[in-house]
Amino acid sequence: MAEQKFRITLDGTLFKYNGKDPTVVIPANVVRIGQSAFEQNNYIKQVILPEGLEEIDIRAFSDCKNLERFVHLHETKLSYIDGCAFAGCEKLETMTLPPTLATLKPNVFWETGLINIRIPEKVTKIPHELFKDCKDLVTAIFDATDNIEFDDDVFNGCDNLKYIMFASDDAVRLFENPARILGSAKPDFITFATFGLIRNPAENKWFYAKRDEKGNFSVR
Repeated sequence: MAEQKFRITLDGTLFKYNGKDPTVVIPANVVRIGQSAFEQNNYIKQVILPEGLEEIDIRAFSDCKNLERFVHLHETKLSYIDGCAFAGCEKLETMTLPPTLATLKPNVFWETGLINIRIPEKVTKIPHELFKDCKDLVTAIFDATDNIEFDDDVFNGCDNLKYIMFASDDAVRLFENPARILGSAKPDFITFATFGLIRNPAENKWFYAKRDEKGNFSVR
């Protein structure tokens, strides 16, 4: 029976999945997906999450090479994602994170196939190497309006990164030394609420650009 594929504690922690199904429906009583619960399961293509899910532990889905999507992720109560939770999920191209999410630990998205990602407003601490070696990442959006902080090398190895977008002008203070956060990444635009920074690739220098009422930028 399907229930035998899941090993779940009385407090709602799913600590092991033994199945080979391409679509996994996680039981409604699960509030936490434990350490390495799905690690290296290459049968899984999509995971349907329960509304009451609150935490995803370290390496919970790491190296699930065929995992493509999470269903109902945005509708969960998820507030915490531990380190390397999705590391190595190279076919995972998109995730819609819920507004309840408050904490991300280092390397959560390391070597995933993410193309675009939006980090919710409650996440104000962006950890070390969060997007390390996300070779397909093009756009990263951060909705925090103030007090956002970045550790080092958040985007290191993101070779195709083009846009980093912030909801607040306050975040410009983070880019006094862009290389500290960007690592080897060389985005074309870093935008804030009322202005942006545009990179000149020939000189690898940044120029200030004012945003007009229509959202367009003009370099000064």
